[in-house]
Amino acid sequence: MNWTVSTPSKTIRIATSVGAAIILPGHSSKDIFAKADRGLYEVKSSGKNGFRIAPSTWSICEAAL
Repeated sequence: MNWTVSTPSKTIRIATSVGAAIILPGHSSKDIFAKADRGLYEVKSSGKNGFRIAPSTWSICEAAL
């Protein structure tokens, strides 16, 4: 995800990587954040500047990797 912000004196490039997870009933906040974190690391390992939504099928063990 990239944005360019221009001002009268300069242009600034903003880039970000995002990992997200869908909140499902019965999952702890720790598990949800672990899945989102894994998504973030997948984005970073594939070149950065993107986003990944963790599939609800990822197991807790996979999310911890």
